[in-house]
Amino acid sequence: YMEQEGGSDLLQFWLATDNFQQHLLSCDGHYDGMQAQSDAMVIYDKYFSLQASHPLGFDDKTRFEVEGNICREEGPLPSCFAKTHHIAFRTIEKSYFPSFLQSEMYYKYLSELVSTVTIATDLPKQSKHKRQDSDASSVHSTHSAGSESIKNTLLAMDSSYLRRTAKTTSRLKESEMNLDPCLLNPDLLWRRPSPGMSLGKVDELGRFVSELDPQPVLDKAKANSTGNSGLFKKRKGKDKEQEDMALQIAQMIISDVTSVTQAIGAMQNLDPPSHDS
Repeated sequence: YMEQEGGSDLLQFWLATDNFQQHLLSCDGHYDGMQAQSDAMVIYDKYFSLQASHPLGFDDKTRFEVEGNICREEGPLPSCFAKTHHIAFRTIEKSYFPSFLQSEMYYKYLSELVSTVTIATDLPKQSKHKRQDSDASSVHSTHSAGSESIKNTLLAMDSSYLRRTAKTTSRLKESEMNLDPCLLNPDLLWRRPSPGMSLGKVDELGRFVSELDPQPVLDKAKANSTGNSGLFKKRKGKDKEQEDMALQIAQMIISDVTSVTQAIGAMQNLDPPSHDS
């Protein structure tokens, strides 16, 4: 919230000076004046110096007072920044804290806090009724077993969730590792090398011509099983003749269409369109 309101430097200064004071108070006879002066100069250079990286706007009188506390012959005391520390605290209390209590960030914090308390109060509680020693011990063991069961259930749920997450992540990683780089760049698809194997080709008439012998073993088995090899050969030869005749007709049609197209093109070139004078 202080960062949002532009007061983060003031808050950081208050934290730094509070930490400096608490550190020197906890020395317990092991005070190091040189180290304390070095730590104080870090705070001074950041917030008080004329070339300070995060100036807070303290007046010259306050700055001179801080300089005198730092340059003390035996080293700075824990109260070196006491005055400025109090000024920063009062500024935060008066200028920032009331608006923080009305901010959306504070209400969100309260909502999360209420939810946490509600969940905590919904957990099973031990019975407050007075019972005999045997009853009390049985109740205690029952609640302990119930709590242990709930704990084991939650642990099992967490472990199963972690296992599912790990499996999903591993599957994703494996699928990413098996991707063909060519699939990610469409320009590389037509540049891929030929596999060196061809089952056939398409001729000028648009027919697919296989380069393999079509089912030689199956044809031979059919001929042997029927016992009528002569009849099968005659039928196959007749089918071949019909296929050749159809091929010749197709070639004649294509030739006629090509000649007519060429003749029309030649006539258009000889008779250019006339223009009105």
